[in-house]
Amino acid sequence: MSRSRLGRRFWASAFALLALALVLDQWRVRGRAELTVDSDLASDERLPLPVVEVPKRLLVLAPHPDDVLLAAGLIQRTLSAGGEARVVDLTCGDGKSPLAIRFLKRKGFREAQNDAVNYGLYRQKEDQRSVTDLGLNPTRHLTFLGYPDSGLWEILERSKKENPEAYRSRNTSADSVPYDNALRPGAPYTGNSILTDLASVLSDFQPDLLVLPHPNDHHRDHAATWYFGNEALALLPELIGKTRVLVPFDFHSGDLPHSLKRNFRMRPTRETPSPTTWQELELTPAEYQAKLTATSRYTSQMAWEHPFLPEYHGHISYMYGYVARNELFGEVQSVIHDEGFRRSIEMKALPARVGAVIGNVFTDLGRHLFGK
Repeated sequence: MSRSRLGRRFWASAFALLALALVLDQWRVRGRAELTVDSDLASDERLPLPVVEVPKRLLVLAPHPDDVLLAAGLIQRTLSAGGEARVVDLTCGDGKSPLAIRFLKRKGFREAQNDAVNYGLYRQKEDQRSVTDLGLNPTRHLTFLGYPDSGLWEILERSKKENPEAYRSRNTSADSVPYDNALRPGAPYTGNSILTDLASVLSDFQPDLLVLPHPNDHHRDHAATWYFGNEALALLPELIGKTRVLVPFDFHSGDLPHSLKRNFRMRPTRETPSPTTWQELELTPAEYQAKLTATSRYTSQMAWEHPFLPEYHGHISYMYGYVARNELFGEVQSVIHDEGFRRSIEMKALPARVGAVIGNVFTDLGRHLFGK
């Protein structure tokens, strides 16, 4: 095939991908618009929500290391009011995608022979830097449980059976916690094991507010965290009636703003199957900036958007679309599990992710060719 024909095919493919990226980006922006409140909206749509009561002892259950961002502002507000805060990561985010392995090779990071465990260790370090930005001491206030990424829902389902076998991770091939710095290294991947760990943390810390993901979050690890957290709380009669439970506005949602716009606000305009009443926390400029800085620590989660860059250096990322001027927290009135709803949200979120990657490929190509 001649070079000219190859060139024409390349540019035809490039323009086709660009057109697809623009279409998907419009889908993404339309979803974002449903949840932002700007000056051109009617005044009754900007009525304030009830204000979140700042706790004295805040416990955040994060399914993955970067999920502490769900309550980054509330953590700071709690500390500034003289309270205490603690974060528990149920998993270390130990996925095993080719991009993750490639990212760590470029970084020259190798602290474990198993690629997925090595990735989990790297994400731990990102989380330690991030919580430090929020005012926490990672040694005292951040706990890793070390259960399997993308395995919490399966463990939850197995726990309903009599004498369930331990789950074996598809990523690490382990059936017990492989991290020496976890709360209980070697703990089996079972529901009882997770409940034992969470009950231990709850009993030790005695929080007056527990923040954990929404039960209708379409990410199964997030939804499972809600069930495990509430089941562990039910095992401690001394905390019932004392510990409030709130959920942040669900992180994995096709409507949530993957926005390049800064300084925007979120509103809970989309209803979930489980009725939820919402409250909000308005961030101060300092809290907002600290949340941005904390977000920037998770370079492993931004690098997949830029697969052709040798290093990620703070380029555009969908993750910044979650840093709003406010944070939303809800009280779930009753739990209704709707698998059809979960799948519909999952499908709606997919175009935004694909569009982000395709758009960034062109952006990165421009940087590479023109040095910008």
